[in-house]
Amino acid sequence: MRRPHDDLTPSCFGRRQRAWVTVMVLSMLLPTLSAASSAFQGEFIPFPQVTLHSYNQDAGAAQQHGSEAMVDFFYTAKYQEWRMLGEAVVSDDERELERFTVGRVTPGGSQAWLGRYHTALGQWNHKFHHGGYLQTTIHRPGIIEFEDDGGVIPAHATGITLAGNQELNNRIVGYTLEFGLGPGLGGQGVLIPFNLLDFSDGEHDLSVTAKLTSYSEDDPFDDSGVFAGHITIPSQAANIHEVQQTVLGAYTNYAIGPTLLRASGFYVANALKLLGGADKDESFTYAYVEPEYTYNTIWTYYGRWEKSFGAKDDLYIQQIPSFIINRVLIGARYQMNGSQALKFELAHLEQYGQRFSAMEVQWSAALP
Repeated sequence: MRRPHDDLTPSCFGRRQRAWVTVMVLSMLLPTLSAASSAFQGEFIPFPQVTLHSYNQDAGAAQQHGSEAMVDFFYTAKYQEWRMLGEAVVSDDERELERFTVGRVTPGGSQAWLGRYHTALGQWNHKFHHGGYLQTTIHRPGIIEFEDDGGVIPAHATGITLAGNQELNNRIVGYTLEFGLGPGLGGQGVLIPFNLLDFSDGEHDLSVTAKLTSYSEDDPFDDSGVFAGHITIPSQAANIHEVQQTVLGAYTNYAIGPTLLRASGFYVANALKLLGGADKDESFTYAYVEPEYTYNTIWTYYGRWEKSFGAKDDLYIQQIPSFIINRVLIGARYQMNGSQALKFELAHLEQYGQRFSAMEVQWSAALP
């Protein structure tokens, strides 16, 4: 399959935070409007989306975000070897600066970035961002959902990213190494990433993540990789002082004609330091397989099977009730004119001991 789009913590923002988001968005727009030098290049893309859902039963507070409207403001700029990337999300219950990084890319391809970034854990974070139009499906796999949607491993961190690639026997081998401040575990059942607009928002500690990828020069979409991370997660949850989390995994994408297969596996080990001096070591595995079939330039049909092993009884997982333990879904994507898409999904999922079915429709776009 070849498509151009392949490439929350819940917070109550006051006037000060909303003003900072407004300033940030305007700073994205101004270079686009006033660039006087041909050496400067900037691109600003709003990604709006509207999602409607229906559940076959009341899933309570553990359910994912339901029907909502959201806009992801995405901006990139470059001047000679320097780069900047910013991304802000605005919805009914969220106004957050998701990413903001400044970096340098050498002619040889080596990269160094500073700021808040998407971590290298899994393939989804670096291939797609918060704009739903870019991914075929409505939702990300549960294991790498964003923090405010029930994610249990870090999707965001703030610090330094080093990256590069090397050609080996007609293949490109790329590396990513990240050092930063990871999330804390809040008392409201979510991870809390480091907030660039509010340094006092929770406790944060060291996050180290890395990834190796490989793909052929002739077919960069058929890529595979391995990744790893070690994250210290301070905790505000009852009876848990800290979580030492280790993540190991691998992924692959393989295309045969109009069919694309995405697959990934994760091993997550959580060493919990409990209040009172006791320790508790737990672990689980998670895997997903997602086939996508491009029927024509308009319709793409897909499904996804997600399964965890050992997560139900994990004390750390029990602190994040919206984490999707298991899910099976089928769906269709209708590509419209003007970089717009409609997606239709039916799913059966399990969260924190409850099972229910969902029907969802989403309109998404990438505005010029």
